[in-house]
Amino acid sequence: MTDEPRTEADTRPAAPRDGGFSLTELMIVVFIMGLLATMIIVSTSGIFGQSRDAKARSDIQRLDGALQLFNLDIGRYPNDGEGLRALVQVPSGVSETRYRAGGYVTSLELDPWGNPYQYDPTGRRSGKAYDLFSFGADGEEGGEGEDADIGNWQTEEELSGY
Repeated sequence: MTDEPRTEADTRPAAPRDGGFSLTELMIVVFIMGLLATMIIVSTSGIFGQSRDAKARSDIQRLDGALQLFNLDIGRYPNDGEGLRALVQVPSGVSETRYRAGGYVTSLELDPWGNPYQYDPTGRRSGKAYDLFSFGADGEEGGEGEDADIGNWQTEEELSGY
């Protein structure tokens, strides 16, 4: 040890470091959070369209089942004038004793895009007794991707390929 006199800098306690973050550190964190949020939004944006398609397919299957029950009870499918309304209220000319109490569905819901489901008793597209479908996101016949029509003529392979 030396006997040199101590200076004020040697005897003064070290100043405590401020406990906050610097502006640069905060900017980096905000940038990273924004980048992550953008990646999440981009990766999940297609899921909403697929969810709507799945809901429309499910609704069509439910209505298809109701139409099958209507046919079993009444002996025919609804005609063009009756349409899907025949599933919720007794059509004229149909005996109430043959019509299922409470109807075949509780209500006619709109498709996931807010449009009514379509019923065509000619079955032109499906080759079946009728076509049951949604016009898709654009609400118009035809289209591709999310705008494509979804109907009872499509196979599961066609639907899953979207």
